[in-house]
Amino acid sequence: MSTALGKSTVKQRGFSVISVCVWSVAFGLAYTQAPLFSSNQNQYFLHGLARAGFGFLNLDWLSNTVDPTPVFSLLVQATFRALPLVAFYAWALLLFGIYLYSLEGIASSVFDLRADPIEHRVFLALFVVVHAALFRFLLFKTLGDPWSYTFEAGLAGQRLLGPVLEPSMFGVLLLLSVHLASLGRYPQSVLASVLAATFHPTYLLSAGLLIFAYMIVQWSEGARRQALMTAGLALLLVLPILVYTALQFATPSAASLRQAQEILVRTRIPHHALIEVWWNSSVVVQVLIVAAGIAIAGKTRIFIVMASLAGAVAVLTLAQAITGSMALALIFPWRPSTLLVPMGTTLLLGYGVEAAWRSRKTGASIAGPVRDLMSRGSITLTLLLVIAGTVKFRIDLQQVASSSAQPVLEFVDRSKHKGEIYMIPPQLQDFRLATGAPALVDFKSIPYRAKEVIEWYDRLLLARAFYREEPDEVSCRALRDSVTRYGVTHVILESAQFGASCGPWLERYRDGYFAVFEVGVE
Repeated sequence: MSTALGKSTVKQRGFSVISVCVWSVAFGLAYTQAPLFSSNQNQYFLHGLARAGFGFLNLDWLSNTVDPTPVFSLLVQATFRALPLVAFYAWALLLFGIYLYSLEGIASSVFDLRADPIEHRVFLALFVVVHAALFRFLLFKTLGDPWSYTFEAGLAGQRLLGPVLEPSMFGVLLLLSVHLASLGRYPQSVLASVLAATFHPTYLLSAGLLIFAYMIVQWSEGARRQALMTAGLALLLVLPILVYTALQFATPSAASLRQAQEILVRTRIPHHALIEVWWNSSVVVQVLIVAAGIAIAGKTRIFIVMASLAGAVAVLTLAQAITGSMALALIFPWRPSTLLVPMGTTLLLGYGVEAAWRSRKTGASIAGPVRDLMSRGSITLTLLLVIAGTVKFRIDLQQVASSSAQPVLEFVDRSKHKGEIYMIPPQLQDFRLATGAPALVDFKSIPYRAKEVIEWYDRLLLARAFYREEPDEVSCRALRDSVTRYGVTHVILESAQFGASCGPWLERYRDGYFAVFEVGVE
């Protein structure tokens, strides 16, 4: 097996720092981000913002549960205290850059993309295209929602990148690890893998499989001692997050563990945990992309890494399908596909560009005009995608500002007091970060320790019992239980419940969509 991972010219020319920065910014803007404090940030920012003194979130029940991503929460806390809020967008942009740099490096380890600057530019432009918000929008409109992230996401709707900064985005460090390993820089690659798992412990399996693949590569190249050293270094570096996870999420009761697993798998994240839910035709395309990428990788270290990961995913996924194990489902054995699919897509792009470039070089008379057209076209296309991504971001900001929930959220934000706890519609997921006020429960944000998952579900059942479609269906008993059991002081009604009467309570706010009542007073 060849250990050379690219032409000597690739190593000599490299991908300059300036080029990386420029293309990273373009890539990030074309991919675009959602407005701050939205989507999964409602869960993963909560602990960090609570510790940073944001509103009264330190008194929220959920912010006092076990933090599943303590290092990420520390980043959120430090950023909120020391930097302007725009820094959160900057962190995401940095991770976008690592993603692009890593995949470009992986492709350049198989193809001589950097030897010709125009060829390299065309490749990077196409890379931006398949990740751009506009491209995802076209996929959504033509093929449906499951296809939106087909060329970059893994199985079960899990992916490295996303519209908001969250722990899963640090999975790009796993791609950086693969790139470093392809260059033979194993200590750095191990560090990158462990950092990914430290920011998001769900990546422990992926990191472990990657490091095992590196050991296979080293062993096959005769570096057996180095392979053992790689394993030892990995174990040493990963020990802190392993110990934290084991101690904080250990469950003494098998019954409560089983109940919590049922809640997570069946109620909260079936789209990530149940094969029959996430399997669809787009998954078949993703499997074909991975298979093509493995074939294209040829006799390189990338081949061994991808083949090892794919084999592990296939075996573990099949085991979960046969056994129906909820514990195995919650480990997400298909999560390494979040690395395999973007790697496969990138290698397919590299193969296509390299093949087209070879055919162009056969016609010297048209080489000049075609090269000029490709160069200008690549820059123009990238700029158009950047503009489209920027426009989408502005539209998203306007949609947040004009949301039907925005007035009531602003009211709570300016009128909240210490000690207040709000019962809110379970789908009003932006409430905590928009107002800084504690909430009884929402459907989006969840804990992960077994007994806390069970309590979350109990709270959710109370909220669902109260929020019914008609005023006469509203369960006043559920409201009274939430007051006595969890200290609820205020309730937010949707317009469908405006006719409900669960006194004593006092109306504090009303618009056409929501009303706020203080319970226990008249």
